Amino acid sequence: MNQRQETSRSREIVKVITSGIQRGTITPGERLPSQVEMAELFGVSRTVIREAIKVLEGQGIVSSIRGSGIYVNPLIDISLEDSHSGDHANYFCMRDILEVGRQLWYQALDLVVQNAGDEEIEAIASATRTFYKRFADDTNIKERYIHETSFGLTLTKHSHNPLLHKIMVEFFQITSDVDYEVIADNKKYREILEIDLKIVEALEERNSRRAVFYGQERDRVIEQILAKNNKLLEQTYHVRLLP
Repeated sequence: MNQRQETSRSREIVKVITSGIQRGTITPGERLPSQVEMAELFGVSRTVIREAIKVLEGQGIVSSIRGSGIYVNPLIDISLEDSHSGDHANYFCMRDILEVGRQLWYQALDLVVQNAGDEEIEAIASATRTFYKRFADDTNIKERYIHETSFGLTLTKHSHNPLLHKIMVEFFQITSDVDYEVIADNKKYREILEIDLKIVEALEERNSRRAVFYGQERDRVIEQILAKNNKLLEQTYHVRLLP
């Protein structure tokens, strides 16, 4: 990874953490995982994590206490808005959020293969196949939405990485509009469900490379759906700190 790529990844990590604080999944005063733990979670070097922490400290979001850890500062207010008003702002759009989510999603698939028990994987596979049989040709938006969120969250839960699961809970809250856009496309959503079947087959085979491959294929279909809605993808979020 070159310096430009490292800078890009550190910015993505900053966005994930600030978004988690805004949504309340990461709370003021909470101790963050160690740099080693975060490097493992995000699949990056400690250099990238150190750069992200440096940015967060510069924005007054976290403080590092020698011998103790990295803590979210207690007196901050981070709000998510559509406007560009205010000082000390950090802007990012839905495209950025989705890219972070994709990388964490692939990490989750790999960790499920490594850490989940046979019974856990069988439960995921059984639920996915049952849903496909019942709803592949059904336009019940509510049921589709439940599947779209629970499928991802179930996988991250069985990765046995609590922080990854916590961040993905945050991710699905932010991207609820994207999920609705995806499940409303009847033809493409059936295609997504067919890919889900391939993902669980790969998990049953304990083949993380194949699982990630189909995860990427799933994302390509989602990109095709979202290409029709540039307004949603370009929606700008504004992170603001109290002075």
